[in-house]
Amino acid sequence: MAVQRRPKKGSPQDKGQKPTWVVRYRDPAGKERSRSFATEKAAKKYDAEQAQALARGTWQDPANEKVTVGEVFEGWMHDTPRRQATMDLYDNTLRLQLPPIADHPAVKLTTKDVSNWYVQLTTCREWISKEDTGLAPGTARDQLRRLRSAYRWAIDQGIVIRSPVVIPKLDDDESVRREDIPTIEEVITVINLVREGGAEYTEVKQKGQQPRTYKTQPNPVIADMMTTAMLTGMRINELCGLILDDIDLKAGVIRVTRQLDVRTRKRGPLKTRAARRDIPIAPQLADILRRQRKGKSPTDWVFCGAQGQALRSSRVSVYVARAAKHAGVERVHFHSLRHFFASALITAGRPIHEVSAVMGHSSASMTLDVYTHILDRDGAGMRDAIASAIGCGISAGSRHLKAVP
Repeated sequence: MAVQRRPKKGSPQDKGQKPTWVVRYRDPAGKERSRSFATEKAAKKYDAEQAQALARGTWQDPANEKVTVGEVFEGWMHDTPRRQATMDLYDNTLRLQLPPIADHPAVKLTTKDVSNWYVQLTTCREWISKEDTGLAPGTARDQLRRLRSAYRWAIDQGIVIRSPVVIPKLDDDESVRREDIPTIEEVITVINLVREGGAEYTEVKQKGQQPRTYKTQPNPVIADMMTTAMLTGMRINELCGLILDDIDLKAGVIRVTRQLDVRTRKRGPLKTRAARRDIPIAPQLADILRRQRKGKSPTDWVFCGAQGQALRSSRVSVYVARAAKHAGVERVHFHSLRHFFASALITAGRPIHEVSAVMGHSSASMTLDVYTHILDRDGAGMRDAIASAIGCGISAGSRHLKAVP
């Protein structure tokens, strides 16, 4: 590192010419770098900063200082071939969610900047509308995950040396609580009511008319669909998009490879890569799946309408909600069946990584975040496990522990 005056003081060129100060140094790759300054003070300050950055391993190529967050994100999303549905999601982030930080230099973005952006995403996105109420926290975290992936790409490309993106954990009111999980009795009550019909609900059929009370018709297909959700944890659009070819009764698994696209009413890509999974078929479920297979071809929908058409997830959700309200157990809704399945596995002692895989979560940490309140926090389950796994092999009836042969 060196600071040199140009022209040199006292040289023939120095007369009548305003001097500049040049900082020269070599980057980590050995390439010589230089930068000129109008004052010696500014040059020495820059020289000290570069020396410190080189010593700490935090030196950045000045050429990358102008690369913006938006350019990093766009470079990442186009770096490898992706499915159109995935590109649509990334494009939504780039166009609609990223504007507050998109023009910020990527190397200068701080964790505080990202945190402020997250708050904006979840409260009011003023760049869209002053009346905007923000994204759901889970959706906002999806934006952070995409930005984190873009920064990891930028690190690999040598554009930045670190990522400022930290994913906040789920707040207590966002994770699933024990009281959010319906009991098996509540679930069965609603399933039977859907199957038999008769749930009363009030609705205004046409504008200007008085509300009238109606009763739901029996719907055994949706009832079977609910039972399948309870025993597999599948998402509603995964079930709506399930075809007979996805079911392998001989191997005893449901292969989740696609889901119903609500816009096209055709099979489309899953929510995430992790959502592609094999789910074991419980003995109680096999009979239901056999019943739904009768008279259908391999590419037919497993759960369908009277004319063989795919079911709309919105229609299914409304039907379940009406039955649950009539039964007085409104915490039973279609997505709660997925929570019921996960909590049953967790309380049965299945390892979190196994639960995460069968649920189609992207990581075990995500499962822990969502179901943290279902885990055994008071130690009762651990005591029972110790008693059954270890205690049964000893005798505690005397002053000294003895092994039981």
